[in-house]
Amino acid sequence: LAAITGLATTPDGRKLWTASADATVKCWDVASPTVERTFPLRAGPLGCVAVSPDGCLAAAGSSHNGTVTAWDLA
Repeated sequence: LAAITGLATTPDGRKLWTASADATVKCWDVASPTVERTFPLRAGPLGCVAVSPDGCLAAAGSSHNGTVTAWDLA
């Protein structure tokens, strides 16, 4: 397991998003603490993750190469 470097929750509090040093973003179901989705990114170690206030967009960033990756959650 790689170190978790960023956390975010969806506005309804049902999902937890994590960014990791292994360049993956994971979506966790809070009620059952299981990973629902994993997004492998080619950005190098990630430092942050965020979810938009409407819960429809997520983004993760890497200071390794200065990139931000965003995707639609709808």
